[in-house]
Amino acid sequence: MAGRCKKISSNGVIKKTELSLAIKQYLNENHKKNPSVKEISEHFFVSVSTACHCFKADFGISIKKYLIEKKMDEAKKLIEKGESPKKVCEKLNYENYTTFYRNYRKHFGVSPSDKE
Repeated sequence: MAGRCKKISSNGVIKKTELSLAIKQYLNENHKKNPSVKEISEHFFVSVSTACHCFKADFGISIKKYLIEKKMDEAKKLIEKGESPKKVCEKLNYENYTTFYRNYRKHFGVSPSDKE
């Protein structure tokens, strides 16, 4: 497992690890499904620890924070297109509106219903 997290250097350029890139692509494609870190690690047949360590080492952000950022960017786009915050909350598979509201407010500094 340790080899999966090694950075590969080619011509002096450091590349992202294969595992980290695969996780990022998976999150980009499945962020609306709200996958847990455990589900992600099982998908790639690695431990939760390995998935988290490699991703954070390569991108400087945790898997969970990346997922929240991805969902918040999507939420902002949908709200700007006229979707109601509650509908956006449902579309992004948040368990409840309170969690969505807190994440949005923390990420953008305004509530989802405020017009920016």
